[in-house]
Amino acid sequence: MAQPDNASETFAVTLRLAREATARRSHAEAVDLWNDAISLLDNSAEVSQTALLLELARSRYRAGDTTGAWRTCCAVADVARSTADAAAMADAAAVMRGVADFALAAQIHDLCIVATLLLGGSDPVRLPRVRAQLAATGSAWVNTRYFELDDGLVSDAERGDPDAAFLTLDALQGVS
Repeated sequence: MAQPDNASETFAVTLRLAREATARRSHAEAVDLWNDAISLLDNSAEVSQTALLLELARSRYRAGDTTGAWRTCCAVADVARSTADAAAMADAAAVMRGVADFALAAQIHDLCIVATLLLGGSDPVRLPRVRAQLAATGSAWVNTRYFELDDGLVSDAERGDPDAAFLTLDALQGVS
């Protein structure tokens, strides 16, 4: 492989390699490459730091590093709060699924509440995802309902968003 001759080429190559590692499901390798891409990111890049952090969080979660994934989701949430980026907040809230740790699930649940408020009704793709995650991370010991979770959400999720479909079905299974 030819050596890149400048920083933007190095970033582009690293980004391509990170995407390839993710596609191959080589998540441990992808984590290293996403970290490298973040360190190489400059203001002229067409990719935002938030997008790279979200990819890093997903790779960390898939690699089994739930603590690192959650820390990265919190970093995305901090940026999203400061910029009022509802989409990034919603994406950060939906990265981790099926979390068995009650304390972590409660933190994800709180992030889902904030994301739902930021989204309002503005994003018909992310809102079902976040609502399903909100229901899935709710405490079995606290009977708090923010909305009625019913089969109507499944039809929203079936518009071609497998993440929303998975989260919705997972939440429906836990509610019944």
